Amino acid sequence: MYRTWRQYCRYTGHRGYPVWHGLAWLVPVYGLFRFYAHGAAYRMLLDQQNLPHSIRMSVCIVSLVIAGA
Repeated sequence: MYRTWRQYCRYTGHRGYPVWHGLAWLVPVYGLFRFYAHGAAYRMLLDQQNLPHSIRMSVCIVSLVIAGA
């Protein structure tokens, strides 16, 4: 999460805090919301550039919950 958020901030010029995004993933419930927002931001960038992708955040969240269990 840290590395991809750092790249996102470099690309978009958005002022972000990659360390906090990476650490937020460790907070039990809040981390799921941050993970979803992280993926949604990347999906939005890909959509804006009309690039094909297969990012489905619902599948990612379910997979993360199962892996965490």
